[in-house]
Amino acid sequence: MLSNNKLIPLFKNMSFFRMEDGETISSMQMRFTHIVNKLQNLGKTISNQDCTNKILRCMTREWLPKVTAIKESQNLNTLSMITLFGKLNEHEHEINRFKSSEDESKLKDKKPVVFKSSSSRASSSNNSEGDSGGESPNEEDMVLLVKRFNRYIKKHGLGRKDKTPRRSQTK
Repeated sequence: MLSNNKLIPLFKNMSFFRMEDGETISSMQMRFTHIVNKLQNLGKTISNQDCTNKILRCMTREWLPKVTAIKESQNLNTLSMITLFGKLNEHEHEINRFKSSEDESKLKDKKPVVFKSSSSRASSSNNSEGDSGGESPNEEDMVLLVKRFNRYIKKHGLGRKDKTPRRSQTK
C-alpha cells in the first residue's frame, strides 16, 4: 500500500513530463532520470523503448527537426537513453555555438567607437607651469588618440578611397 501511494505521483510525473521552455538537455535528463530511478527503486521498471519514446515526445517545438531526424535514422527499439541524450546534447552544443557566433558577428557590426578620456587637466595645468619644454600631457594624449584613431580607420577600411591629399599644396 505504501509503495502504491508513492507510485501514483511518480506515474503522474512521468505521464506529464515535458521539456520546459529554455531548459537544457542536461537538466531535462537529470529530471527524467530521477523519475525513472525512483520508479525502479519502488520495483516498477520502464523499458528502454518506452523511455526513449517518452523523451522524444516531450521535446519542445524547436527540437522537432532533430527528433524527426533521430526517429528516421535510428532504430528506436535498440536506441539507448544514453545514446539519445548524447545526440541531443551534441545538437544543443551545435545550436549554442551557432547562436554565439551569430551574436559575436552582430556585436562586431554594432560595436561603437569608444574613446578613453582622462581627467588630467588639473594635473597638466600644474605640470605645464613648471615645464617649459616638450609636449604637455594633453598634447601627448591627443597624439596617442590620433594614432589610435588612424589605426582603427586603416584596420576597418574606413579611410578615403582616393589617395590624393586632402588639402592642395598650391598657394
